[in-house]
Amino acid sequence: MALPTPTDQVREAFRGEDDRRMEFLKERIAPDARVHVPDVLPFDDLRGFDGLTTVVGALLERSGNTFEVVYLDVIGGGDIVAVVNSAQAHRGDDHISYNNLWTFRFAGDAIAEVWLTPSVPGTEIVRFFGFGDEG
Repeated sequence: MALPTPTDQVREAFRGEDDRRMEFLKERIAPDARVHVPDVLPFDDLRGFDGLTTVVGALLERSGNTFEVVYLDVIGGGDIVAVVNSAQAHRGDDHISYNNLWTFRFAGDAIAEVWLTPSVPGTEIVRFFGFGDEG
């Protein structure tokens, strides 16, 4: 029997609950895997699972834990797998809703690199979540 492809593995993990997704990522992402986000976001040298959780944690915190992500689909071929999801959050009376494309590059069984590509400009994410409001 053939082993599941990276696309099959990601699809199975992301169809489940958030805890299952996070466990999959924690187990599969290499500690030195580079996590790429739009350049305007205030994150430098994101690596591995901690890099992913830094970004998601900041979005949760800045939205008063209203940031939500809903899995839509997985597409992929070979060592490149992309997860499409919708995201939304509230801050006071303000609301944001957009789609994300998370792209994972596998090297063997490990995720070696990650890219986050939102469907809105990075500057809109910076504005909504208040990055840079610190002074």
